[in-house]
Amino acid sequence: NGWLEMDEKRRSGGASTRRPGQRWQPRKEIRLLPEAFLGGVPFLLTVCAAERRALLTDERFGWEAYRAMPLAAEKTGATLWCGVVMPDHTHLLVSAVDGKSPLDVGSCFKRLVTIEARKLGHSGALWQRRVHDRGIRTDFNHDPAAVIRYVLDNPVRRGLVSSWERWPFSHLHPEIGLTP
Repeated sequence: NGWLEMDEKRRSGGASTRRPGQRWQPRKEIRLLPEAFLGGVPFLLTVCAAERRALLTDERFGWEAYRAMPLAAEKTGATLWCGVVMPDHTHLLVSAVDGKSPLDVGSCFKRLVTIEARKLGHSGALWQRRVHDRGIRTDFNHDPAAVIRYVLDNPVRRGLVSSWERWPFSHLHPEIGLTP
């Protein structure tokens, strides 16, 4: 019985919806259908460090993550509206081209930063396996500045700086003008 449970955990990546007396079933996949990504809908991506470790407090690592934000968007053909690198996670507000997933930006970002992190001597798992995505529909069309400010104000809400402009790891699309 113990071996069967361990095998079920292995097959499901550690997650199972099995209760005692029930047959094993893998967890339901909760990703959006490809149609959700049509039309360049902006998505807020959150890429978290493994175990929410504060690995981005290493300033060299933080700069590599900062440089990787626009590069990941460019490599995947997406638009990066804004992004902010925090000590244990990164937020990216992106719009992907039709038919492509904004999650590609998150995966590319993780890959680019991991390559540089290895050069800096970081080892082991750096990121959580999944990227959290949230479609920004009505809010962005109604008031894009409010959504962008929400992302950029992360270091302010965390008490790291007094204004988002003071956080060195904030990125704002060059065509967007935000006043403090």
